[in-house]
Amino acid sequence: MQRTVFTSQSFKSVLGAVNRNGSVTACREPIRLITYLHSGSRVRGLKRDPASYMLNPYGLTYESVNKKVGSQASQFFSKIRNQLTFNKFDIKIDDRLLLQCFTHKSFAHGKVPYNEKLFIIGSHFLKVQASLHSIKSTDSQNSSGLVNGMNFDTLGSYESKNLLAEPKLFKFMESLGLHELVFWKKRDASGTKIFNGEPKIVSSVLNSVVGAILLTNGVEKASLFVNNFLLREHTE
Repeated sequence: MQRTVFTSQSFKSVLGAVNRNGSVTACREPIRLITYLHSGSRVRGLKRDPASYMLNPYGLTYESVNKKVGSQASQFFSKIRNQLTFNKFDIKIDDRLLLQCFTHKSFAHGKVPYNEKLFIIGSHFLKVQASLHSIKSTDSQNSSGLVNGMNFDTLGSYESKNLLAEPKLFKFMESLGLHELVFWKKRDASGTKIFNGEPKIVSSVLNSVVGAILLTNGVEKASLFVNNFLLREHTE
């Protein structure tokens, strides 16, 4: 009697079609066995335990946040809302959408909702608001080329472009301690913040939050949030 030992490279025999003479033809299909590596050195060919990559660079696990969605006891969502002064502008965003805002597409191989589309919407809205702020600012009123009290010469200037630039948004998020709440994956664990793109990723989160506010709370609240919070913080 033949004995078959199954490994990741072995095959299993399964019953196939019944022939006209009554005999049965056996077919062979490949079988894949998955072994998780829970700890220790990485071994080539072994699939990683999902728990090992479902955490951000600061050790925060995605599951610990996700399981508290809708719970008032969640410090993750409370900190975000408090630091970004949502109550001041009567802004309400669902926990799941807020978690999506704080999740970059590099995290967990893109298997959880991430903020790419929200970022696109928010970044365009921020550019418009920054431009309007620039042409209406008191510093630009000294120009002789005003049109209805607005100085369009400031558009495209260094000051205008730098109002809500990536480095400023990153430092702002860092000062609030919100950079540690972002879910993303480093390119190189031993690399610098710049090399791993942390400033770009963290600043994209703030753009995503603006996009979420715009979509769920409307233009008026989104404008107030940008002009009376973000721009005020960067211009005062």
